[in-house]
Amino acid sequence: MINVVISQFGTVFVSEAYKRQGLSSQDAQDHLGWLSLIGNLTSLLVVMTTGYLSTRVAIWKLLTFTNLLGMCAFSMIVFDIEVYQGDKITHVYDLGVILSSCSMFPSEILCFTMMAKLCSQETRGTMFFFGGMIGSLSNLFI
Repeated sequence: MINVVISQFGTVFVSEAYKRQGLSSQDAQDHLGWLSLIGNLTSLLVVMTTGYLSTRVAIWKLLTFTNLLGMCAFSMIVFDIEVYQGDKITHVYDLGVILSSCSMFPSEILCFTMMAKLCSQETRGTMFFFGGMIGSLSNLFI
């Protein structure tokens, strides 16, 4: 959920910070584009690594790690916003956004993997349907 908030309101924050610094909105869009690119590429590496490790390490341990990574990322973002009061964006904010992107997909995939292992074959489809439906509805309301 933190990642959804970051992706929705992070663009507004970065644009406003750039405006306060007297920089153009195009510079802000470039910055956001680079953050998105780097975040997606590192997320791809983390997802592949998590997939490999999921056959060798307990799922709950990997899930704990990815959730701690997400909380650290959120803390870095909040720290940067609090220290600079939104007047400027530092590498701490950038790293927090990238790490939050890296924690979102592995966490989701690990939750699905754990649910698939815990549910019986008869209820697995129903559980995936309700999980997808609840996730889609929650994104509509945010």
